[in-house]
Amino acid sequence: MNDLEAMRTFVQVAVSGSFSSAAAALGLGQPTVSRRVAELERALGVSLFDRTTRSVALTEAGARYLEELRPALEAVDAAAEVVRGPGALGGRLRVAASVSFAVAWLCPRLPGFLATHPELDLDLHLADRHIDLVAEAMDVAVRIGGPDAPSLAGRRLRQVERWYVASPEWVATHGQSLSPSDLERHTGLVFAPTGTWPRTFEGEDRVAPRRVVAATSGHALLELARAGVGVALLPDWLVERDLERGTLIRVLHGHAGVPLPLWVVWPHRRSVSGGVRAFVEWLSARSST
Repeated sequence: MNDLEAMRTFVQVAVSGSFSSAAAALGLGQPTVSRRVAELERALGVSLFDRTTRSVALTEAGARYLEELRPALEAVDAAAEVVRGPGALGGRLRVAASVSFAVAWLCPRLPGFLATHPELDLDLHLADRHIDLVAEAMDVAVRIGGPDAPSLAGRRLRQVERWYVASPEWVATHGQSLSPSDLERHTGLVFAPTGTWPRTFEGEDRVAPRRVVAATSGHALLELARAGVGVALLPDWLVERDLERGTLIRVLHGHAGVPLPLWVVWPHRRSVSGGVRAFVEWLSARSST
């Protein structure tokens, strides 16, 4: 048994709350996760989990072991960073972000970061949903909104502007200088499952489009806007190139969505890995470009 791997696997099962979730987070098969935990239990001579067909819960011994083990594993990681020396980052960095942000903004800029740290492996976990960094074993995430739990730390990057946009064909038919109330007569391209644009105007309620086309992906809404289906409210980093090229046009001049804060967040630990520190500093420097 590889003791260190077994310990890390135990911690992941504990924070994920199930063997299957831990397996997905670690990129392993569930039998491998179960085997590692069972071997660890045999070596310790105690049961770490109470298992049922529906749930997994820490035993009293398991809870004590988790409390003592997590700082020890952080110390192991910190020691590895010291041995590697400053600037010599290695290992794997797991980064979570939305699909649309990663494709439109992050990935075009990542080659520079990767070239600076050639020994660092990068694992991008992309999903247009809220990601639990601890449960899904992420090292760092870029998202709207800051730390939402005591287990997280973070740094605010910038404000994200949001603009109402439509295709040139749509504007030629319906006009560009619209008022918020005008939107109620048109097709709204909105994030599912709201069915409305959010409250974005001073003194205005939410705007309910006459017809709703909803999607869970910002890129899907972008493509629909380009195709002239309707009006979309989208973040600046997703539409800037289209606005420059003229494939999309801002409508409702004088009105825009309420800006949203973009943050980089990471699990709060005694020692933050060199990879996380490097990524946060790089992202902070590039977020204004």
